[in-house]
Amino acid sequence: MQGFNMGRYHPPDSDSSCPPGRRKPPQTPTVRFEMPFAIWCSTCAQPTLIGQGVRFNARKKRVGAYYSTPVYRFSMRHGECGGEIEIETEPARTDYVVVTGGRRRDYGHDAPPSSPPIDKQSAFSTLERTIAHRSALAASHSRIQALAEAQDATWSDPYARNQRLRAALRPARRERLRQRLRDAQMAQLAPDLVLLDPSEEDARQAALVEFGAKRELSGHETDVDWQDAEPRLAADKDGASMNAAISLSPDAPLAKPLFHNTSRHASSLASANPSRHASSLASAIASKTRLAHDPFVQSASAHFSRRKKPHRKHAQPEAAPKAGSSSLLVQYDSD
Repeated sequence: MQGFNMGRYHPPDSDSSCPPGRRKPPQTPTVRFEMPFAIWCSTCAQPTLIGQGVRFNARKKRVGAYYSTPVYRFSMRHGECGGEIEIETEPARTDYVVVTGGRRRDYGHDAPPSSPPIDKQSAFSTLERTIAHRSALAASHSRIQALAEAQDATWSDPYARNQRLRAALRPARRERLRQRLRDAQMAQLAPDLVLLDPSEEDARQAALVEFGAKRELSGHETDVDWQDAEPRLAADKDGASMNAAISLSPDAPLAKPLFHNTSRHASSLASANPSRHASSLASAIASKTRLAHDPFVQSASAHFSRRKKPHRKHAQPEAAPKAGSSSLLVQYDSD
């Protein structure tokens, strides 16, 4: 068991009246304070300006509170004159206030630099300022009235105004859509080519071009639609038109569009003669269709025959042994 005050050494020169466990007296902390704005030092013989951002070693002390926010005072010494400068915080305006040792530099934020100083004690300056304010108010009021009238005249009919606005914006939107479609097609077909915008001259020249071919029937040039002529020639029974010489002229211009729609002509032929149309359609399909046959199935069906059973010779039954001649095995006695 450890006795009282054992294990603690107190040297002879120690003060027994101040035990080591007692708290130290409070000390004022020293902080690095940066000048928040420029001030004029009032202690210097000549007016000296301390610029914004100059740093000092200042003593920080709490001097009060604004509601729950503490108010601190910073005390520092000016190096040139040795004067004491004190600055406090002002939480109400989130700013600093010079208490002693200087005054804050006035930049003149209340009045613009170009305007002359206004003497608030002069009655003439007050009267002139009132007249100027009245004239400015009248000018602004007339301007506001003109803007309101222009707005009312423009938007008196919102539907018509919106319709005119949409009519002006829709062509541009459609043109952008067509341009995106053209760009997408060109990106798929030929990314390196650049197409110009279509013009009326291009449309007129393209309308003059015809696609198709001319055939010569019995020495006469005739515009023939191949899709309709071939079934009719194949279905012609008397064969009179089959003897005509059909030749393609390579130098002849294209007479009909390449992608000509013949559905109307085909429907008229079908309604005029249904039986002939059916026979021509069947002959055209038979002539233009390549039949696919399985060679193995065809050969098997051609040479298929029932297989005959092989002829077997039946064995002759053995003749019964004669009674007189018996072939017995040699028998041995048990002896």
